Amino acid sequence: MRNKKLKVAKWEIKRNLQNKTFIISTFVTPAIFLFFLFIGSLVGGNDEPDMTEMGEAHQPIMKFQSTLQGMKKLLSHFRV
Repeated sequence: MRNKKLKVAKWEIKRNLQNKTFIISTFVTPAIFLFFLFIGSLVGGNDEPDMTEMGEAHQPIMKFQSTLQGMKKLLSHFRV
């Protein structure tokens, strides 16, 4: 049974390696993918938000952080 599977696999590999379309697509498809990935990284720019642009949207985060610090101080008094 295993011999038959290997024989079929070898036949498939030989058949596909003789096919020009298979060989071209094997190398061209990843090249196209990498090309668009590279172009996207150039066009995409910087994903990190600028803190000056955040304005009021940043204030709730600062309030939450100060609340967490206050809770840490409060809980530190109850540690045994």
